[in-house]
Amino acid sequence: MVFHWKKMAKVLAVLAAGGVLAGCSLTLPVGKNRGALQVMANLGVEVFLNETHVGQTPFFDEKLKTGEYTLKLVPNGAENQAWQSKVVISKGVLTVVNYEFGANSESGGYAILELTEIVNKKASEIAITSVPDNVVVRLDGELTGFSPMSFEEVTPGDHTIGLEAAGYKQRVINAKTSEGHRLRVTVKLARDNSLAEVPAASESASEQIATDEETAPEASPTPSLKASPSPTPKSSDGVISGATSASGLSKPYVQILDTGLGWLRVRSKPTGVGDNEVAKVKVGTFFPFVEQDETGWTKLEYEEGKEGFVASKYVKVTE
Repeated sequence: MVFHWKKMAKVLAVLAAGGVLAGCSLTLPVGKNRGALQVMANLGVEVFLNETHVGQTPFFDEKLKTGEYTLKLVPNGAENQAWQSKVVISKGVLTVVNYEFGANSESGGYAILELTEIVNKKASEIAITSVPDNVVVRLDGELTGFSPMSFEEVTPGDHTIGLEAAGYKQRVINAKTSEGHRLRVTVKLARDNSLAEVPAASESASEQIATDEETAPEASPTPSLKASPSPTPKSSDGVISGATSASGLSKPYVQILDTGLGWLRVRSKPTGVGDNEVAKVKVGTFFPFVEQDETGWTKLEYEEGKEGFVASKYVKVTE
């Protein structure tokens, strides 16, 4: 099916006003190495691509060359509140960015939807990353676990993605998946300033989620792996740094690859569902390798005598 760009832009503007976001796979003329970008915001914003001013919101361009761009949004008369991020423009695909500016960076939020090609041309996938991480994720209304999450077998077509966490505004995204593509959803939740105080404990699943900054080790009534003393270097935010070079390690070992967050979550079990995080390891550092299975998980030794599982797609194993 071939979509008319101008009609699609109007549809997206209506959806943005309703607080949701749509991502669509579109067909462009064969041979045109072009993709499209839609940018929306809750106020007047100047749009820059690679430091070049290209227009204002609502912004739409269906003739962008494919590749990675630096997108910068500057509210009218408020340069100090400018926001920027990397976006990828793919052939025949519409990339959608919806930014909600607040009184400050914490009260602002955004959603970026990108489609990227995958090897299996009959499969449809969804990958979700959020700031903060470890927020409740609902796919089509069903509680599925905590971010970051990947869904490798989803039906092509319309889906609803919900993200929620205590102290933040809930975000609901209406998205469309396409065969042969992974829908990459990157979301920053906006702080809910209407809440004077975030409850310390609650029976609901969403209120049990908190960022690392909000959860101090001494607040836990039980011993925590993160709070345990260890000779392994840790940064101020609790991220464990492995060896900075593989030269001093006996093989096999794993290197932590870029995740976009600066760290990778270590879990007690080979599953991304549930609150089973035991540590975070620093991107670019090396750790002893234990084993790897075919389900997408790698076991490593993150501290002396302590082992855990990480997502295999974010590590490089050398045996």
